[in-house]
Amino acid sequence: MIPPELPAAVRALYPFRSNYKRVNGRWMHYLDEGAGEPIVLLHGNPTWSLLYRNFIPPLAERYRVVAPDYVGFGLSEKPADESAYSLRNHTAILTSLLDGLGLRNVTLVMQDWGGPIGLGYALARRSNVRTLVIMNTWAFTDASRFHRSVYPWRLLHAPIFGQLLLKRRNLMVEANLAMGVFHSERISGAVLETYRFPFPDYDSRTGILAFPRSIPLQPGDAAYEVMARISRGLGDLDVPAKIIWGEQDIVFPVELAYRFQAALPQADEPYVIHEARHFLQEDAPEEITEQIMAFPASIS
Repeated sequence: MIPPELPAAVRALYPFRSNYKRVNGRWMHYLDEGAGEPIVLLHGNPTWSLLYRNFIPPLAERYRVVAPDYVGFGLSEKPADESAYSLRNHTAILTSLLDGLGLRNVTLVMQDWGGPIGLGYALARRSNVRTLVIMNTWAFTDASRFHRSVYPWRLLHAPIFGQLLLKRRNLMVEANLAMGVFHSERISGAVLETYRFPFPDYDSRTGILAFPRSIPLQPGDAAYEVMARISRGLGDLDVPAKIIWGEQDIVFPVELAYRFQAALPQADEPYVIHEARHFLQEDAPEEITEQIMAFPASIS
């Protein structure tokens, strides 16, 4: 894989040193900044490690910060086959990456698809996880009302319509990020262009399409058993857990924060950011990083 050359405007917002590692036969891009106990920052769809650009400098003053781009996202390899993007494969690749980096006593920061992927890793490497930070995500087979709605969500599963919206029109980037529905303000200008950068054409957006199609809506769906196993295993993750939630999220309502609190043995009372929405990393980065670093059971 030939790493892409980042335009000056992208580099200005993303001034970090890129790292690449061959993982389970795929090239994976990740950031590795700072030193000390490791924090792993896990993004969702349609974002990439850029989402954590405002987290990395303050955290890297104290910790080793690892922020991967999942295969199909950011600067990582983008296979053409949609089957490469299953929840099982994403978790296996993340597990191999962190194993290969030799990380120990890991704190996982998880949002959106970072939740199921990161919690899958935590269950596979329980003795290697020190702390969980859970933000606006889910790990349950009963999908949210948003994901069960016919319009727009279920239409994304339609073979032709989904490809038209997500691969041809790049709807996940253009709507989720540009319209201000999923965060407190519209993202525009150089920031939006930087989010678009890794997904310039139809073929580069297969991972974006695969994620919504992987949401289990009923038994028999591709990720249903994997998600069910994660849900059943939450009670085994007996490690300190910090729950941070954007209250205005229309995808994952705040009730899920309290559901995680009930399921995880050492979860704190959720810290709710009242004005934040789904992409709370964009809405309140300073507040969230302060909460992570102040978490008493964290990696001090």
